Amino acid sequence: MSTGQLQDEESLERGRQVRTAGDLPPVRRELALLRTAHLLEVETGFRGGVPLAPGPGEPKAVYDPAVTALSQRRRAKAAELAALDPKHASALGLEQVGYRTLIRWEADRRRFGLAGCADGRWLRENGGHRSVGEQVREALFAVREETRYASRVSMRTKERMVHRYARERFGDRVEVPGYDALRRTWREW
Repeated sequence: MSTGQLQDEESLERGRQVRTAGDLPPVRRELALLRTAHLLEVETGFRGGVPLAPGPGEPKAVYDPAVTALSQRRRAKAAELAALDPKHASALGLEQVGYRTLIRWEADRRRFGLAGCADGRWLRENGGHRSVGEQVREALFAVREETRYASRVSMRTKERMVHRYARERFGDRVEVPGYDALRRTWREW
């Protein structure tokens, strides 16, 4: 199973919405369309995916399904993308694309459509942390102010301070999340 599939199945288990093309900003949607065109060229020999409407010079000999096997076409596409100028490849989101990446993208494209070709970091921001309520938020900001000018306070110490602040201010009725959730929240805020 690909990483995208695992993320989407985990999202469903947590009650989140599955990613769709509508979640992509317009610029990222264009990049996902470009990735889709590369995948269609590997699969069908044509960037548009339709042999009846070929583009100029299509199908290229290395992508012609009548002459080459799918694995050969994937290797040719990986070599083509690896030969791109690193700056252009990075701008297009095509850096470090190999044979296995093409397989993963194709599986995700078949399952999720255009959104399957999108990098998970391109999608909308999550809805926040359910485990961080107003009281924990207050504790985080109080500890932030207290440690703002202190030198070299570790995240473990900050976590203990958040727990102590919440316990002293609100008693045992507030549930403070663990270290990992507090660390992620601290970095995001």
